[in-house]
Amino acid sequence: MSETLYVTGANSRYFVMMCPLLMSFRLQSPETPLYVCDFGLTQAECRFLASLGILLPKPPDLPDDLHPYRYKAALHRFAEAKPYDTLVWIDADALITGPFVEKMEELIAEMEAQKTFIAVGQDSVGTIGDYTGKFQEKVRPFTEMLDQTTISPDSPYLNCAVFAVRSPGFLEQWDTMSRHIPTHLTFEQNVFNILAYTLFDRVSLLDKETWNVHDLDLDEAKLATNLADRPFHVTLRGKEVLVVHATSFKGRAITARIVEAPAGDRMLDGILKTAKNPDLAQLYEVMLVSWINQHRQQLERSGVLEESRPMK
Repeated sequence: MSETLYVTGANSRYFVMMCPLLMSFRLQSPETPLYVCDFGLTQAECRFLASLGILLPKPPDLPDDLHPYRYKAALHRFAEAKPYDTLVWIDADALITGPFVEKMEELIAEMEAQKTFIAVGQDSVGTIGDYTGKFQEKVRPFTEMLDQTTISPDSPYLNCAVFAVRSPGFLEQWDTMSRHIPTHLTFEQNVFNILAYTLFDRVSLLDKETWNVHDLDLDEAKLATNLADRPFHVTLRGKEVLVVHATSFKGRAITARIVEAPAGDRMLDGILKTAKNPDLAQLYEVMLVSWINQHRQQLERSGVLEESRPMK
């Protein structure tokens, strides 16, 4: 039987944003761990995650000041100590809103039977040609790389916020190429696209309305159960949604703010990014509070919590 490793990653700026993901993943799949790569967490945050058994420490030979995208592309380095046949990544600002693990394991079984090695959804921008045409000079290194390939501009532009990979070679090359490419807009995702289309005969294209609801689709997603139900469910145009992802072009469907979430006489503060959609925004907030309430003692012992500030 194949083993699947479920992984996310964050730096200290994304720690609070990641808490709703961790809570929602546990609610939907309590027996499956979601591991966290240290992309620049504080020592206290690392102690907390280590106390839960879900920390993947930064390899000591990786510099401390890399761009988070370069850490993401180096996933195979963080995961070296864990046995797996398939690595599944979820961005830290996502939320699990359905039986993600159950559906992913079904998908992986199909991938094994069909001898496909990568599954990922299409970005809301459309095709690779749409992407390069829209951002032009901001993605010049990507365009120059594309010119050296036979990749069609009509190919779907892939969004690597959620993906499954069954190829160690892909992960190694993603790391190598992303390490040396000039920093530009979503550069690690651009390298991901290059490799997905050049290394494999076929990409298993995930339905973005199920596996990675982002951008303007966030506005139309609906909470299909009561907010208090466990587990809860979200739908989009009649489809079951497995993942909502708080990202959109120029922030048109999302919002971000500083939160000071109470934890007894202390608090956890940081940036929380959510959808503008009121149902989804409330869902992110409830998951954050639930995570803090369930882990208040570990958060305090680890030194993550701060003293509450007096009301102004």
